[in-house]
Amino acid sequence: MVREASQRVPVGRGAAVNAHAAVIAGRAARWMIAAALCVVGGIGGRAIAQDAAGAAAAGAVAETVAGDAVPEGAIDAALFGSFPTPALDIELAEGFERFWPSRLKVGGGRGLIIPIDGPIAPPRPAFWSGRSPTEVPVGVGHARKLIVAAGVQGSPEFSLEGTNSFVVVTTPREPGGPRHEAPVNFVYVSGTPREDMRGDAPEILIERTWFSLYPPEAPPSRGIVLFMPGLLATPEPVMAALTRDLRADGWAVLRMIAQPSRFTERVEFVIDPEDIAGSAEMIARTLGERVAEVAYAADAAVSHVQKSVPALADVPVVVLGFSGGAMTIPPVVSLTPERYKAAVLVGGGADYWLINERSNYRGMIDALRLSWDEIEEPSEAQRAALDRAYLERAPLDAYHTAAHLRGVPTLMIHAASDLAVPAPLGVVLWEKAGRPEMWVRKATHETLFMGLTLDHPAIVSWLDRAVPRAGAGAEDEAEAGQGAAR
Repeated sequence: MVREASQRVPVGRGAAVNAHAAVIAGRAARWMIAAALCVVGGIGGRAIAQDAAGAAAAGAVAETVAGDAVPEGAIDAALFGSFPTPALDIELAEGFERFWPSRLKVGGGRGLIIPIDGPIAPPRPAFWSGRSPTEVPVGVGHARKLIVAAGVQGSPEFSLEGTNSFVVVTTPREPGGPRHEAPVNFVYVSGTPREDMRGDAPEILIERTWFSLYPPEAPPSRGIVLFMPGLLATPEPVMAALTRDLRADGWAVLRMIAQPSRFTERVEFVIDPEDIAGSAEMIARTLGERVAEVAYAADAAVSHVQKSVPALADVPVVVLGFSGGAMTIPPVVSLTPERYKAAVLVGGGADYWLINERSNYRGMIDALRLSWDEIEEPSEAQRAALDRAYLERAPLDAYHTAAHLRGVPTLMIHAASDLAVPAPLGVVLWEKAGRPEMWVRKATHETLFMGLTLDHPAIVSWLDRAVPRAGAGAEDEAEAGQGAAR
């Protein structure tokens, strides 16, 4: 059974807007995460940076692994000694081999790209409030443009995002005010038809994803980096710094500012202990819808940039993701595996259900709630059975889609003491991706990113090696390889 805690109020073309989202808990979650990162950066971050700098001088800051065994120290045994790591040989159940959910068709695509005219102020990610007198009309305008572009007849009902959804607010730049550095900005809008139980016309669930395109510092561009963030558009300072370094190296950077708006929308699952398989199927379908939207948005954004910017039409494309963005790189690649020439995953993992269940961010994000029907506390065996049944019915989970990375040069950067994306599930992702190169850090999720700026030169050099510049000679490739080794 699935209970949607989010309130969805259909919004017709001429209907009054009365959508509401309870956002206080969600805002508090983001503030808590931000505060934690600030504490780490201000106190523990200095120690981590010093330790990393010393290790770098000794040549031991990164254990590079591309091969045969789980790297030593990849999992903090003191933290994860009894962690319920799933087996590596779970196969999809019959009938669940493929799941790419439908969307309203616009031309040959699954949604609509709407340009954002500039200049604009720096975008402001925020939890969605259905009471906003400025943002609700923007959402309604996006929905109407999608419905017209899709050729939907009549006056269909549609719903904007619900409780705990996350959007990006864009406003025109005020005279003398700060200006967003990216000259090209747009939003991808999709619609999912949901059948009305009364037999009426289907309600259309609207979802939106915002993007910014940063050109290289000096043309021509050597390629496009699709840069996918952590949840709630974090960690922004680290992403901004790496964006600058990539642009300085000649890359155009296409940033997904935040995950699709419904990615963190609140939903409650009520597990039937007599039908664990049926409950697992509902979980897998819900999470599959969310990661599919990430893949659809990424595909539409890259295609739009390649078509609208002639200088980027034929350049290589690579994908880079942090945390939640890294977790969803496998389904993004699996949708268009021929597109991506390299992938970098920082702080990622596989088995989305178990990540949510065991993450120390679960209560702060508060997107997925779980209860067991007539059971106060399920046994570990019941929990394990639910997770296995989920993996057997979740074809878009990174557990299965990571196989598409095996033909793609891939780098993973992994924290051994990660509790947000539990370290054992990072190693599962590494195994399922074919054991690509992995740099292990003795860090938590937070300190991994607070110290990541020390790795930026090596990440850029690794990309230089994985995707050589057009016309690069052996000397250039050797230099790139040395940079990765540093």
